[in-house]
Amino acid sequence: MRSVICSLVVGASIFAKPLDFSDMKKINQKMFAYHVIFDSYNEEIAQRSVNKIFSTLDPICFYFTQFDKEKAAADYPKMVKEYGDGSFQTYLSIRETFVFSVKKCRRLRAGIRYDIVNNIIDMNSVRIFAPEGAPTSTEEQKQNITAYMISNLRAYAQNKGVATLNAKEKMKVLDYYERRLKAHEDKYLSEQGYPLLVSKMIASSLDAHSMIYGQDEIQSINSHLKNRFEGVGIFIGDGIDGPVITKCVKGGPADRSNVVTPGDRIQFVNGVDVREISFQQVMKMLSVQNGETILLHLETKKGNKKMVKLTGERITMQKEKIAIETEQFLDGQIAKLRIDTFYNDFEGSAFASDLKQVIRDLKAQKPLYGLVIDMRKNLGGFFKEAVKGIALFSTNESVVVAKFRNEQVRYSKEYDPHMSFCGPIVILTSKYSASAAEILAQSLQDVGVAIIAGDQGGTYGKGSIQFQTITDPKSVHKYKVTVGKYYTISGTSPQLKGVTADIIVPSEFAKMKVGEKYQIHALPSGDLHARHSQHPEVREVFAFHNSRQKTAFEVMRPRLKKNSEQRIANNKNYQAFIKGLNCTSQVRSKSMEERRKAQFGVNDLQMTEAVYIIKDMHSILQTYK
Repeated sequence: MRSVICSLVVGASIFAKPLDFSDMKKINQKMFAYHVIFDSYNEEIAQRSVNKIFSTLDPICFYFTQFDKEKAAADYPKMVKEYGDGSFQTYLSIRETFVFSVKKCRRLRAGIRYDIVNNIIDMNSVRIFAPEGAPTSTEEQKQNITAYMISNLRAYAQNKGVATLNAKEKMKVLDYYERRLKAHEDKYLSEQGYPLLVSKMIASSLDAHSMIYGQDEIQSINSHLKNRFEGVGIFIGDGIDGPVITKCVKGGPADRSNVVTPGDRIQFVNGVDVREISFQQVMKMLSVQNGETILLHLETKKGNKKMVKLTGERITMQKEKIAIETEQFLDGQIAKLRIDTFYNDFEGSAFASDLKQVIRDLKAQKPLYGLVIDMRKNLGGFFKEAVKGIALFSTNESVVVAKFRNEQVRYSKEYDPHMSFCGPIVILTSKYSASAAEILAQSLQDVGVAIIAGDQGGTYGKGSIQFQTITDPKSVHKYKVTVGKYYTISGTSPQLKGVTADIIVPSEFAKMKVGEKYQIHALPSGDLHARHSQHPEVREVFAFHNSRQKTAFEVMRPRLKKNSEQRIANNKNYQAFIKGLNCTSQVRSKSMEERRKAQFGVNDLQMTEAVYIIKDMHSILQTYK
């Protein structure tokens, strides 16, 4: 069985006030006051939240029978009345059923474990674990549990390349998954944790992005947005053989120690054996603040033992903010900038100002003939930073329109009098490019200063705007709520449909079913047509955009597309890559291995093509002179 890699940054814990039911309603009411569609708790929200609670508590169809679900879903109008009265009896009844069923399932699992370890149940005689819905009886519950346990054993055996497992190996695998199940169960068996779950399910029933966060989620979000954290600089993953270090942050305490290596397994933390405790407990033990020390006992892949004492510190991942590579071209260079998030740590480091300085430095070195802005894995970040980024490449104000509930419209405007770069720009996107990345890409596409290269079908398609309290230090409870949708200067929103690529340059995500359209309760799409309702001070900007002449880059777009299609069609490596995307996962894995052996895939195929497009743009521009 492959390790289940959670890849969490180990740093200091951030604690939020525990939520009770009285707090729950207050927070949800605040969210209803802001939300773009729902202004109150109603039957639709009741139904959605109950379904979400069932799927969260019972993702593998162990605990709730079909009868349990039908009973809870019997009277949604009653739940609306309960909510209004401050009573949550239906939600509490679901928890009572869960508590009873957990005790029952733990007994069943113990008996099944005994039978499997002692070969009373044959691993090869049990069906594949693929529950089609809630069980209708105790016997079906037992069948689901048995199939789940056997499937995990089969996967572990297959990964090791063996046909059978001995009793010790079986116990190790089953104990690992039992710890995971109990960690999940314990999280909701506590009365203290259940109000947070209910509140989270009500919040997430509003749409695909509204959410309330618990104390274990806040740290990673803040680290992502601010691009920093406190800790010893390691990423860890969970697996059957115990917690494993998957990555060391360059320049962090673990990296500087010259002792810690990715692949090392953590055996003891401050003298406590962590090999047989839950991953959540391990994470808490590894969380250290600036100045705190931690003692780790590690085991290498070869079985060698080692020990290291690390001191936590504040880590800013400077080199991961804007990754810069350059390629020689003529007497100058083409710059390749990888941007994975739109950050702002509110202490002097922010995306737009950093990008402006990067471009200034590049231009000071030698002539800059083109920019490739790589946002293939950019999931978004601070909205305002994206809008500021747009202004760096436009002679006009960058304008992004936000439309809220009751047709309220606001405008985010930025203007930079010193245009940072006016040459060829290719924005490299994928199906994973989302949110603020789509704002920047679509806006620069609208005004004709950039060519978008990416997957067929467009980017992720998140065109909604969230109000959040995550970065507000004064906020006791952390949440985000969808308050509207944004539209770029063309009056178009990427919601659901994403940003359409000018040139199809398939990425590794090209065949994956990812995007807003696959999310539950996603907001509908739609463009901004009511131009008469625009604020007077931006109406002129919209009118100018609608009547402006096509830019040189827009005029050359068909030719650029044709050239790119011909290059990709004649590139054997790229064709093998595309063929691999169409295979099943097992065949694709084999195909990827074969490609690595053939030294293809060493180069970034999408980036290489993006650079070719830049060169085409430069060559065509020369013919205009």
